[in-house]
Amino acid sequence: MVLQVSALPRTVALTALLMALLTAVVQGRATTENYVYQRLFECYAFNGTQHLLDRLFYNREEFVRFDSDLGEYQAVTELGRPDAKYWNSQKDILEQMRAEVERVCRHNYELEDPLILKRQVQPKVNVSPSKKGPLQHHNLLVCHVTDFYPGSIQVRWFLNGQEETAGVVSTNLIRNGDWTFQILVMLEMMPQQGDVYTCQVEHPSLDSPVTVEWSELLSDDSLVPTFEKQGTLWLWVHSSCLLHVYPGAISNPIFLLHQLPSIALSGSNGDFLTLAKGVLRIHSSPPCQRI
Repeated sequence: MVLQVSALPRTVALTALLMALLTAVVQGRATTENYVYQRLFECYAFNGTQHLLDRLFYNREEFVRFDSDLGEYQAVTELGRPDAKYWNSQKDILEQMRAEVERVCRHNYELEDPLILKRQVQPKVNVSPSKKGPLQHHNLLVCHVTDFYPGSIQVRWFLNGQEETAGVVSTNLIRNGDWTFQILVMLEMMPQQGDVYTCQVEHPSLDSPVTVEWSELLSDDSLVPTFEKQGTLWLWVHSSCLLHVYPGAISNPIFLLHQLPSIALSGSNGDFLTLAKGVLRIHSSPPCQRI
C-alpha cells in the first residue's frame, strides 16, 4: 500500500487560477508578473470520522475551498465566488471530491496509524547534579529524560517520598530529529545528610512510572569497589563499613554505580553475587564484614 494524493483535475486548478486573475482585473486590482498560487489539501480524523478540506490561495489569501462536511465548494472571499459557483454546477467534479475522503484521507490514515500514531519508544532517564558541591549548599538537580515517543510525558520530583513542586524548572519539549524527544526537568535543592531525591517519569510507552533516585551518598567518590584477593569483594562507604550486595531489588537506598563493569563471583559464604552496570540495591551488613 502507498500513500494517495488528491486527484483534483488540472483543469480545475487552472480554472481557479484564471478566475482569480480575471476577477482581480474586473475588480480593478493591480496585477503583476509575479504571484503566488497555492493549494492546501487537509485531512482531519476524529472519533473514526474523516474530514477533508481542499483550500486554494492567491497571493497567500484563501479565496475558495471544498468542505467534505458540506459536500460542495465555498467562496471564502469575493474572489472565489465565480469558482465556487462553477464547480458546484459540475457534478463530476463534486463526486470526485467527495470520493477523496475515502480514497485519500481514510486510506492514508489507516496506512500511517500503526507506523506513526501508535508508535511508542520508552524514555531513558538520568539524574545528576549540575555541579559538585558540599552538603547544605544550593545546587540544581537535573532529570534528563530522552529518546522517547510520543511527546506527551510527565516528570515529577520527590524528596524523601514527598512531591516537590516549588523550585521545579523545565525546558520545552526538544526534538531530537529522529522522531524522538528529550526534556530536562530541574529541581533547586539544598541536600541534607540522608536526603533521597527521586525523579518519576510517566509516559504512554510505560506500564508503570519509572523512578530514578539520587542522594549525596550516590554521588560520593568514596563509594569505590576494590578487589583484594581472588573471590573477595570489598565495598567501602566513607572508609568505615562494608555493604552486602545482592542481585535484584531488596531495599533502599539505590546506588547508581555507573562505572562498574559486569561482574559475577562467589562470596566467601557460598552465595552467588552479581554486580551489573546500572542500578544495584544495597542492604547494610554488620560493620566491616567481608563478603
